[in-house]
Amino acid sequence: MTDTLKLYQINLNKCEVAQANLMVELMNFKDKQFICLIQEPHFYGLKPSSMNRRYMQVLHGKGTKKHWPRAMIVASKCLKLSLVESLTSRDTTCINLHNTEEELVICSSYQDITYLEVVNNIDKCVEHAKSVKKNIIIGTDSNA
Repeated sequence: MTDTLKLYQINLNKCEVAQANLMVELMNFKDKQFICLIQEPHFYGLKPSSMNRRYMQVLHGKGTKKHWPRAMIVASKCLKLSLVESLTSRDTTCINLHNTEEELVICSSYQDITYLEVVNNIDKCVEHAKSVKKNIIIGTDSNA
């Protein structure tokens, strides 16, 4: 019997304590299948804080010490995921989920209205999903 895949989405507002609490809660699912789409995660330098990579995999775009990635995906270790690097940026993380029942494209995106290209990032993810004939799940925080 396979577990049901659970999806979560949250904006952590770059809060270290909120991220630590979320990771504690996700640890309760270490034997389950989950994907958490995070906007505005907390980083120490170039690494996300409070990650236990023993039970979780973490995917995100590139940032700098001053400008952290604003979109990240955390998932249970048992899932087969691959980062779509060409569609991943500071504001968007795009992955493929290689599932036995169905393959999906999954996107976590932070939509900062002061940057016009962020809308294009989601459009490109949707175009990619269409071109590879996969369904897409998008979790976003939009400041409209």
